[in-house]
Amino acid sequence: MKVSIQGESKEYRKLRDELLEAEIALKDQTERVAVLRRQLPLGPLVETDYVFREGPADLRDDSPTKFRDVHLSELFAPGKDSLIVDHMMWAPNDELPCRMCNMWADGYSSIAAHLGDKVNFVLISKVEIGRLRDWGRRRGWDKMRLLSSHDNSFNRDYFVEDEKGQRPAVSVFKRAADGKIYFTYTTEMSRAPGHHRGIDPFSAVWHLFDLLPEGRENWMPKHFYGADAPRVQITRPVLRRNRESKEETSKMADIKHAIQIAAEPQIVYSLVATAKGFTQWWAADVMEGKLKGDLDLCFFNKATLYSLHPIELAAPLQAHWACQTGKEWVGTRLLFDLVEQKGQTLVRFTHAGWQAETYYFMSCNTTWGELMFRLKAAAEGKTPGPLFSTSGMAY
Repeated sequence: MKVSIQGESKEYRKLRDELLEAEIALKDQTERVAVLRRQLPLGPLVETDYVFREGPADLRDDSPTKFRDVHLSELFAPGKDSLIVDHMMWAPNDELPCRMCNMWADGYSSIAAHLGDKVNFVLISKVEIGRLRDWGRRRGWDKMRLLSSHDNSFNRDYFVEDEKGQRPAVSVFKRAADGKIYFTYTTEMSRAPGHHRGIDPFSAVWHLFDLLPEGRENWMPKHFYGADAPRVQITRPVLRRNRESKEETSKMADIKHAIQIAAEPQIVYSLVATAKGFTQWWAADVMEGKLKGDLDLCFFNKATLYSLHPIELAAPLQAHWACQTGKEWVGTRLLFDLVEQKGQTLVRFTHAGWQAETYYFMSCNTTWGELMFRLKAAAEGKTPGPLFSTSGMAY
């Protein structure tokens, strides 16, 4: 079919037709490569049933008794005999994961439901499971399984780690009819000198940038962008001992409360997602922040300031805020998740990401309990008002 766009020059059409031929050839070559990949025989037998660490599917749930060991053989669901593994570069001593791997994982998480309809898919990293889950919670990786290979040799055995460090990769394992597991494929091209972009096809970001007249240029992914970049502080979590298994695990501390409110979710949402709403139950003095959407809650005649940045405001069931200032609050998150229940609202509140269960943590836990009752009163049209006036606490 001959294509012609109004106003195009002859030179543009000539070069565009040449590009079209190249695009068709690339598509055909991609399909030939896929055929060759499918024609590979089974690779080596996996002789070790590796043991990984995994937590509950709900990344907000860090109950120690729900963490478990899971074997490689258990990653194959009934009727699904193929397993794709995303090897995420994040060494135990690194503060944050590889920026590239982080971007790839963002993409995988967004399509995890589609992948799960056909194949088993997991993300495995060497970092300790508590840190991996906390980061996954921040990123919204709640649609895919996150596992830690911290205590096994899986990374070294499957070519994503050596004495020089870690490498990114995507690997495939196959379960045979007799239950034995075989290694069938991994992305080897990125190991060859000059071919570090060998894993790029697994991210749509690069394909979209390649459509631009200027191309990719020198762009590289970041962990955060724009207003978020300087506003989230990531620090190493503390080690706490798991009383059930006697093992030490790294885990952030969370404050959690739940309360039933006799009001529609829309009413409750307005109280936890707006400046005016906060003044009705939390603080009498709430101002717009320096950046659009930010809120500054002032206490004790403005001697104390808590600055909040919106992470997710999805009316009428979700209001998530990042804490940017305030004693021990920096880097924590206020998560208001609302559940409609026959005209009423169940509020599930989490103040997530504390570094430790300090005295101040426990004091805030008590305060949040009082605040939940004031939120309830405000939503139900009762009179308590904000806990903090301009001069101090109301009681």
